[in-house]
Amino acid sequence: MLLHDSGMHKVEPPAPARKVECRPGRAAMVWLRGLPEDLQPVQLMRGYARIANLLCHRWDDPELALRYVRELLVDVRGGRHGFPVAVASELHALAEHLTWQLRSRPH
Repeated sequence: MLLHDSGMHKVEPPAPARKVECRPGRAAMVWLRGLPEDLQPVQLMRGYARIANLLCHRWDDPELALRYVRELLVDVRGGRHGFPVAVASELHALAEHLTWQLRSRPH
């Protein structure tokens, strides 16, 4: 179906949004296995692989990783639904670990 804009040009309607399925990447799997077992965000990987993929690439920079995790946990844009309790708990544990790492660094 074609629509007309105010200039009488034919315009295609926007395509419907598609849900993109994402799987944990190889780097995310290596990152997960490298974490202490009690810190591994298994539920995050299962339900939010895109986020896990992004987080693993920020992990080597604790400040950047912590900022990202905090942005995930605090709704600054409004309208977000939040994470399931298990995922939020994993993110909080990761934030605590990163905070500890930053405080333990020599200045």
